[in-house]
Amino acid sequence: MREDEIIGWLRKGEFAFAPAELRLVSPPADTDNRVGDGILELKWGERSLLFLIQVKTVATPRAMVEAGKQLKAASDPLGLQPMLIYPYLSEERLLKIEENGLNALDMCGNGTVRTSEVSIWRSGQPNQFKERAKPRNPYRGDSSVFARCLLLREQFESLTELREFAISKTPLNRREGESEGLALATASRAVDALEEFLVVVREQRKIRLIDKSTLLDGLKKDYRPPEGNRILGRTSLTPQEIWARLEAEGATGSFASVATGLSSAASYRALSGVTVLSLYVTDLVRAKDLIPLDEGRAFANIELIEERRPLVYFDARKTADGIWSSPIQCWLELANGGPRDQEASQILLSVLKSGNAVSPQ
Repeated sequence: MREDEIIGWLRKGEFAFAPAELRLVSPPADTDNRVGDGILELKWGERSLLFLIQVKTVATPRAMVEAGKQLKAASDPLGLQPMLIYPYLSEERLLKIEENGLNALDMCGNGTVRTSEVSIWRSGQPNQFKERAKPRNPYRGDSSVFARCLLLREQFESLTELREFAISKTPLNRREGESEGLALATASRAVDALEEFLVVVREQRKIRLIDKSTLLDGLKKDYRPPEGNRILGRTSLTPQEIWARLEAEGATGSFASVATGLSSAASYRALSGVTVLSLYVTDLVRAKDLIPLDEGRAFANIELIEERRPLVYFDARKTADGIWSSPIQCWLELANGGPRDQEASQILLSVLKSGNAVSPQ
């Protein structure tokens, strides 16, 4: 829906926000109203309030903050309350608007109005309008590698440096011709989205993390576990023998393996009692040839999960005892697991928030 269409609805009175009544009134003749789109009267019982409104169609956090600042600067000298109007606002967006001391309504019947005289909150009405294309999700797929990089280093001198850092932390992308998944264009779109969500800022060419909590929340919310083929069974090999074979195969440059986050948790002292060694491998057939096993759940002590994408191998940590998932991957798997796993994830979450280095033991 276009901004001029919304203004047209307001002029025709086709705008509802029960229990209040709304009416668009013309700005005073002596008002320089270049920022606002008009003055809206809100009537509730005997009360009547005037708001300087700004109609917008893009409701990303960055766009909302910028629009709110401009509108507040224009409304304060006029003695009016600022109000943003959008086609649709989710409850999350309404809460963000409230946090910034603004009022907002949408064309679906949701809104928040907080003044010294009235307090109205409505949410839960469904979106009736087709939204514009949203920014690429920076927390899912290849894009999330760059989000994870910012948990390891909070500032990069350039987009190129961020991409090079990501490739250096992802073994499968170190070889020439195999870094398409971490292309510079992918990095650029991911950073653009993170900037739009007010997670990073760009200072000339530099990229700096400014909201680690939102970054962590986004990674957790949009995490999707690998769904590749898997084999569960029992092997007579010791863990030392398993890792020796896998690491030798990994030296060829065309194969990678890493313990899953759940199997890595004990190495980070987050969780104990995991009896099955669960591994991500890039080639399930090759892994089966390396590790002979009897398939089945009875007395199983090993699980092989095929995952060709580089994300789970990002920032893997090698010790004398094996190759362990990054503390980020370990935290994500625990945080999206059962109650016991979620409780254990808090240990790693505290470390990630603090920025302190953590290594498997």
